Amino acid sequence: MTILGLGPIGLAVLAQIKKKYKVQVFAVDPVPERLALAARFGADVLINPKDKDTLQAVDEWTHGEGSNVVIECAGLPLTIGQTIHLVSPGGRIVIVGLTGKDVVFPGQLLTKKDVELLGTRHSVNKFPGVLAFLQENPEISEAFITRIMPFAAIEEALQTARNTPEKVTKIILNYEDYPEG
Repeated sequence: MTILGLGPIGLAVLAQIKKKYKVQVFAVDPVPERLALAARFGADVLINPKDKDTLQAVDEWTHGEGSNVVIECAGLPLTIGQTIHLVSPGGRIVIVGLTGKDVVFPGQLLTKKDVELLGTRHSVNKFPGVLAFLQENPEISEAFITRIMPFAAIEEALQTARNTPEKVTKIILNYEDYPEG
């Protein structure tokens, strides 16, 4: 299995898959901090596309077979387009990441590989299950937290997340010191 994009959603997918199934996972992201967190969550192979070609790495590790399942969580046309090249014949592609741009697939590969291509409806009725998973696995939920800040610092928290996304997984806003009113 290959997961492209290790932001909070990709990491959550990885954590749940590794807890529930005995499957080898290739974790792909250009941010070293995210790859380090993926290793903590059980990723078997870490691929930084800045250092190594993703298609070549997966091809080498799978001896040319490709990944049975490719889950795209980055929401980039480039990585969505890569999925068809990474998936094995008869495999499954799951697109989780969002993009407003057009994505191009070589139609012949979809047919030749007999690939199942799935989209997602993201959070529809999924929050209770995710919350239960995180409650049952506190080491995972705690690993997601980059910083805890007072609610009054919400502007700083949003700027930090926007300006340095490679250094932020999740910022928790603490309401304890927030005045009621």
